[in-house]
Parts: sequence; C-alpha cells; structure tokens
Amino acid sequence: KQDGSDGGVIDLFDIQSMDTASIDMLEQYQFAIPENTFFVVLDNGKHVVFEASSDSDAKRFIHGLKWVVARLSFNLVVGNPLVSCELLSVGGSQSPQTPMEEAVWSKAMNDVTNHLVDKSLTK
Repeated sequence: KQDGSDGGVIDLFDIQSMDTASIDMLEQYQFAIPENTFFVVLDNGKHVVFEASSDSDAKRFIHGLKWVVARLSFNLVVGNPLVSCELLSVGGSQSPQTPMEEAVWSKAMNDVTNHLVDKSLTK
C-alpha cells in the first residue's frame, strides 16, 4: 500500500487458532453472515474477521490454510529443503546452486523449526 501499511498481512506464525463465528461474536458485524464468517485468533489476542462469499468458500479457505501449515511442518520434520524453502519464499522452486545458497536454506529451515519449537513451549 502507498501509506506504508502492511495491507492487512497476517504472519502465518502469528496465528493461534481459527474459530467459526457465532451470532454472539458478530455483534459488531451486523451484516456478516455467520455461516460464511470465521475468526482468526492471533497470538497477541486480537481477532481478525473473514467473511467468504459462501459457506463452502469459508471451509475451503480454512482447509487450504491448514494444508499449507501441514505441508510446511511435514517438510521441516523430514528435512526437505526444496519444499520448505519454497513455502518460506527462500530461493523459489530451484534447489540451491551454490554452497552459500545451501547454507541460507539450511539456516532458514533451522530458524523456522526453532521458532515453532519456542512457540510450542510458551503455550
């Protein structure tokens, strides 16, 4: 955005949970359709409201987000740098071409793994 804001970007690692919206939760959003609406709860306690165009679109978004997290977690655990770094925007879809690139990919995987372990220990 031109004003320098992040444009509503949510860091994947800041998501604590996703909850479906109830009518009580939507008092501030009187025009929201509960079946199409869900909350993303962040680590800092804030809630971000999403409303999809339909119930199936909301379910598809939640399923897709869970799939990305599962894919990243699996590939970190098995040590697959190609997929892990692709999901982390490190190096694109090519494998590392130089020892320096390989070191960057390895550091990125280690940093993410350590971050996830640290977050799980604080919960």
